[in-house]
Amino acid sequence: MRDVPRLSVRGLSKAFYHTQALREVDLDVAVGEVVAWVGENGAGKSTLAKIVAGVHLPDAGQLFFEGRHVLIDSVLTARRLGIAVVHQELNLVPHLSVAHNLFLGREPTSGPLKVLRRGELRRQAQEVLRAVGVPACPDTLVRDLSLAQRQLVEIGRALSQDARLLIFDEPTSSLAESNVAELLGKIRDLRDRGLSVLYISHRLDEVLAVADRVVVLRDGQKVAEVRAAEATKRDLMSMMIGRDMETMYPKRAVALGPVVLEVQGLLAPGLAEPVSFSVRAGEIFGVAGLVGSGRSELLRAIFGAEDRSAGQVLVGGQPLRASPPWDAVAAGLAMVAEDRKVQGLVLGMPVVDNVALPVLRRLAAWGVVRRRRAEADVGYRYSERVGVRAASLDQPV
Repeated sequence: MRDVPRLSVRGLSKAFYHTQALREVDLDVAVGEVVAWVGENGAGKSTLAKIVAGVHLPDAGQLFFEGRHVLIDSVLTARRLGIAVVHQELNLVPHLSVAHNLFLGREPTSGPLKVLRRGELRRQAQEVLRAVGVPACPDTLVRDLSLAQRQLVEIGRALSQDARLLIFDEPTSSLAESNVAELLGKIRDLRDRGLSVLYISHRLDEVLAVADRVVVLRDGQKVAEVRAAEATKRDLMSMMIGRDMETMYPKRAVALGPVVLEVQGLLAPGLAEPVSFSVRAGEIFGVAGLVGSGRSELLRAIFGAEDRSAGQVLVGGQPLRASPPWDAVAAGLAMVAEDRKVQGLVLGMPVVDNVALPVLRRLAAWGVVRRRRAEADVGYRYSERVGVRAASLDQPV
């Protein structure tokens, strides 16, 4: 059976309106193999994963699972085949126990009234937790687990459905480095037990550490396929963008200008000690730290989205009020939020309206946007400038 690929994709294509998301993609995933999909945003990685998981139907092409031609027309169909997804954003219910999350909708019951068999539920949950290495009690509420433990519970839920193909979609985006190593070790264990894994990530170091093979997508097409042991991070980056990195981003000397941002003794919720630094014109200034170290809280406090308890921020030598954020926008600051869906975008609004949101005050009179055409012009101009890829800029985010 190991000679037959667990998953085979042949000539897979998918378009959304006028945007070709995938174009005639072929690939195989063997039994007991980790295959990573890498590519820039918009390369087609998530679309390919969603087709395999039953979220989207392809426009053309065929899928074979363990040698059989299959039509994966729903998530339920994928689940019945043995395909499960561990999402970037965990699909767990925080106020329910670990056991109930593991078997939600599949709880063991008895009799015509479907009475819950609590003892059996706990026993099955304990077996799953033992398999994925979570030392928690089945009765523990999910909200009381660490983020890494929640990730393992999500994996356990997939395994409890007899999954034979696991898809990991950016699984380490919210994990600390120590937890990342633990998760990658668990994925290797799953591979060694005969499971097949599709691993999607922008973190190329992780890809090279965990994958057996790497498939590179660019503009919806498969442009390369390499053994992970024979590739380097630079190789993958060059394949992803289609040219050498030094050509794409050549190093050049930049004369630093005056100080444009100065933070003096800033304290805010999530910061243990006052923070001070300055940033000069022409400089890229990095803020690093583990999850929970206060990186996001610091930036939100500078931008006025978080209360400050002490210190001040100066932009161009002028003090910036602690709030509201539109003062920061007026002073020339912009912030890309960590949680795009919650803090950065209005998902029900069109792309162009989202792009124009920071400047609505300039286009409004008495709180009413009267210059609708000007708003659209701003949205279209900056969407094109940063290369937003969408079927239509008028579609909801």
